[in-house]
Amino acid sequence: MTLARPTVALAGALLAATLLVQPAEASLRQGPQLSELSLTEPAIHAVGVTGTGLPKKTHLLLTLSEPSLVRIRVKDTDPYGLSRALNVDLPAGAADVPISARVDGTKLPPGKYRVVVKAHSPNGSSDKKYLRLKIVGRNG
Repeated sequence: MTLARPTVALAGALLAATLLVQPAEASLRQGPQLSELSLTEPAIHAVGVTGTGLPKKTHLLLTLSEPSLVRIRVKDTDPYGLSRALNVDLPAGAADVPISARVDGTKLPPGKYRVVVKAHSPNGSSDKKYLRLKIVGRNG
């Protein structure tokens, strides 16, 4: 009976030490870093619209610190408006993702949109980054 108590106490101390060490290691891990975010064109024309003088698509340019799954959400600035997203696996370094007025098979109507970009990897997630995009219809 007396031998069991020190064994249990030792096991408890080891468990506590393990739990205290793991959060410190988790805090050292850092998620992917997004940088140099920009759109090649701030405005594009809607699907099926011609004669606006604007390009059909824009390119999202970004740089990643590590290979990541990047989630790109195109959200209407109207809180009740349309929101669509696409996921892209990208390697570390500079990347180029084309964006048109058709996202995830849905035609986005003319209007002002926010492009929200976030990177996910096994080490964690980046902060959200925001860009603006305008989709122009027939009347400008």
